[in-house]
Amino acid sequence: MIQEELKNRNLPKLLQMNDGTLCNTATLWEKRRAEILDLFSREVYGYMPTPPTDTTYHIISTYDDAVAGFAIYYRIRITFSTPKGPFSFDVEFYTPKTVIHVPLLLHLQFNDSPLHRVYPVEDIIKNGFATMLVRYCDIMPDKNDFSQGLAGMYLKGNQRESPTEWGAIGCWAFAASRIMDVIETMDFIDSKRVAIIGHSRLGKTAMWCAANDKRFALAVINASGNTGASLSRGNEGETIEDITKMFPHWFCENYYKYANHESEAPFDQHEIVAAIAPRGVYICSGDSDMWAGPKSEFLCALAASPVYEMLGLKGLVTPDAFPLSETCMGDGLLAYSVHSGGHYIGRFEWENIMKLMKNRYIN
Repeated sequence: MIQEELKNRNLPKLLQMNDGTLCNTATLWEKRRAEILDLFSREVYGYMPTPPTDTTYHIISTYDDAVAGFAIYYRIRITFSTPKGPFSFDVEFYTPKTVIHVPLLLHLQFNDSPLHRVYPVEDIIKNGFATMLVRYCDIMPDKNDFSQGLAGMYLKGNQRESPTEWGAIGCWAFAASRIMDVIETMDFIDSKRVAIIGHSRLGKTAMWCAANDKRFALAVINASGNTGASLSRGNEGETIEDITKMFPHWFCENYYKYANHESEAPFDQHEIVAAIAPRGVYICSGDSDMWAGPKSEFLCALAASPVYEMLGLKGLVTPDAFPLSETCMGDGLLAYSVHSGGHYIGRFEWENIMKLMKNRYIN
């Protein structure tokens, strides 16, 4: 049933190289992955600049008795060079008092979300994880103005000069990789066991960041919808026209031409999800979140799975049926779940994130 529906989407061939040859080895996959990243950089998210080599951090404040006494809290400021000088943004950081070389959950966060609703820091600490929280608008405001924030530090004039110049999702993803630069310098954090987590537009960001940055062990892509981990072809929710009209600044200008032309695009989102392989991916959303398109997200995970299988790994392990609500298909490196409800990331997802991290990267 689901394989037939996937076939009807007429997706671009994931394992076909640009020259038409079949990608059937790990070596060829690295070349194919580079082709995919270049395609999505040119046509969707824009090219990110060369990473800086001078990322540093310093502690702004600390509290030694956080989270009911189980954790140490830090507020740190990350700084790196840009063409227009240093750029800085702050990150909140909680780490268990008693765990050494601890795995970490990096949460890309909205400015106006109460922490207790979407960020169960006490559960995270008690499960043996450290966690970092970055508010996305501290990096770049979520508006069609590229003179501000990180984008403004790379802009030559007052507007983007090229149709391939990066959008806000690229800016947010680039900054998340600068956090990873810092994580790698912290001896008490295990930089090989870091998950990047995002919801909605920040789910798109987590996906794009992890696709480009191999240092992340797991990408959690929640309710990311169109131009996230949801197929554009045949999607029952948001369309490319919807998203490029409402949020043109998220993408490069080349992407606008695919509004109402999804079937003509030389790509679809299963390719960028697959670009994270052989690392872990967890795609999740709500069964009533039609704008995110849970069916198209599930089919996206299924369509990305052949890369894992080609590499001799388990991708999405699923029966020939759409999943039930409140279940997590987590036996492979590509996991999927759907909660009963709408557009949010909740305790169900956080419990699955920690379980997946423990099963894959900790035991």
